[in-house]
Amino acid sequence: RYMEIYRTGNGNDINSIANQLSLDNSYQIKYKDNMIVLTTGMPLSFGYSRSSLYSGLRSNLNYAGYAQIEFNYKILSIQGGLRYEMGGVDKQFIYSAPVFRGGINLHVATATWLRASWGQGFRVPSIGEKYVSSDFADGLLVIPNDTLHPEHGWNMEVGIRQGMKIGNWIAGADVCVFYQQYTNFIEMQLGVYPNAYSNGGPIFPASLEFPPNSGELLGLRGSNVAEARIAGYEVGFKSGGPLGPITLNLMAGYTYTWPTQVLLNAEGKNTYSLGQDLSDMFKYTYTRITDPYTQSKLLYWRLRHMVKADVEIDYWKAYFGFDLNYGTVPEKIPPLFQAASTVLFGNGNAIQNYLSTRTHGDYWIDARAGFKINSKARLGVIVTNLTNRFYELRPGIPEAPRRYAIQFRYTF
Repeated sequence: RYMEIYRTGNGNDINSIANQLSLDNSYQIKYKDNMIVLTTGMPLSFGYSRSSLYSGLRSNLNYAGYAQIEFNYKILSIQGGLRYEMGGVDKQFIYSAPVFRGGINLHVATATWLRASWGQGFRVPSIGEKYVSSDFADGLLVIPNDTLHPEHGWNMEVGIRQGMKIGNWIAGADVCVFYQQYTNFIEMQLGVYPNAYSNGGPIFPASLEFPPNSGELLGLRGSNVAEARIAGYEVGFKSGGPLGPITLNLMAGYTYTWPTQVLLNAEGKNTYSLGQDLSDMFKYTYTRITDPYTQSKLLYWRLRHMVKADVEIDYWKAYFGFDLNYGTVPEKIPPLFQAASTVLFGNGNAIQNYLSTRTHGDYWIDARAGFKINSKARLGVIVTNLTNRFYELRPGIPEAPRRYAIQFRYTF
C-alpha cells in the first residue's frame, strides 16, 4: 500500500507532502485440520514528509518480525506469539525488547465462551509529537518535544460471551474486564515550557514567548507520564430477528474506563498503589470527581463513561438505521487551560461555562438509509450529527456540525 497526501501552500508557507509505503505480509501453515496453525510475518512501513509545521524533511521507519502458534482441540483454543519490532524517526532508531502475547478461549457450553488474553506493546513517538511546531492561536503554541521516549506497556482482558435463541430471534451478550499499564506513556499536556530544543537551539522567535522575551512558551506538548494505568469493564449486547415483514438488528454497548497515573513522592517512590487504584475505580464509578487530590490521580482529557447503540430496520430492499452515542465530559483539564481559553476565545471562563451545561455528559446521533439494488450494489445516504448538536469530546475542540454523504457501494 502506498499513500501520498499533498497540500498546496497558501503563499506564506510551503507545500506540504507526506508519503507512506506499507508492506504487510504473512505466511500461514495449518496442520491436522487446523488443530495447529502457525502464522509468521515481517511487516514494513516507511514514510517521509515535509510540512510548514516543522523544519526539514522528516522520515519514519518501522519493521518487525513475528510468529504465532494456535492450538485448537474440541472446546479449547490457545494462542501464543512473539514479536520483535524496530522503529525510528529521522536519525533516532529504537529497538524494542521482544514482546509477547497469549490467549485462551474455552467453549464451556452450547452458546457460552470464556476467554482471557495478555499482551505487551511498544510505540515509537510520532513525527508530530517530536517535531511539529505551530502557532495554533495568538500566543498558544503546539510545541515539539525531541526528547520523548517510546511507550512500553502491557494489557490483559478476561471475558465471557453468552448466546441465546428464542424462535427465529438470536441474541448474545458479552462482558469483559480489562487492565492496561504503560511506562513512559505519551500524553499531550498544556503548560509552560522552555523555548529550546534539546541541543539548545530556539524553537520559536522570542516574540512568541509567554510573556515575550521570557524564554518560556505556552502551549501543548507531548510529554512522558512516568507510569499510567487504564482499567475498566465493558458490556455489549447484540440481537436480531424478524418482526412481521421487517428485520430488526440491535447492538448496544457500555464502556467504563478508569484512567490514572502513578503518583510519585520527592524520593520517586509510588504513593498510589495498584490496590488503592482499583478500589477507587469502583468507589467513583458513578461519582463525578471534583476534589483536586482525586483529580490529580487521573489522566487528562479522558471520558470515563461511553454508551453506544445501533439500531437498523430492514424492509424488502430498503434499510434505515441510526447510531446513538453518549459520553461523559472529562473531569481533569490542564490548570493552564483557563489562560489558553482567554487566548483562544477571549473569555477565560469559556471552557468552564460549557462544562457547566454538560455536567451529565453529552450525546450525538448519526443516521443512515439506503436501498439494496441487488446482492452486490447498494445506494445510501449517511447523516452524521443528525440533530446538528454542538458537542465536544475534548473541551475547546468542537466536533463537526451536521454532514451529509451519498454513498454507492459495489462488491466484486
